[in-house]
Amino acid sequence: MLRLIFTTPSLTQRSVAILSESSDVLGSDFSHRAAAAMITGVRNALIMENTNRLLAGESADAVYPSAVANANEAFALLRSGL
Repeated sequence: MLRLIFTTPSLTQRSVAILSESSDVLGSDFSHRAAAAMITGVRNALIMENTNRLLAGESADAVYPSAVANANEAFALLRSGL
C-alpha cells in the first residue's frame, strides 16, 4: 500500500498535505505532536495488519478477534509508556 502511495504523485501529495494539516491542528507543542505521531503509528500498524490479512483471503470474521486483541495490546503499550 505504501508503495502505491509513494509511486503515485497525487497520492503522495495528498499524504504530505494530511501530515501538514495534522501538524497545524496540533500547534507548536512538541509533546502533543509526539503523542499524535505515536497514536497514528499504532493506528497505521493495525490498519496494515488487518488489510494484509484481508487481502490474503482471510474473512473479516476470522480477522476480527485478533484485530481487537492487537488493538488492545497496542494501545495498552502506549498507555504504559512502552
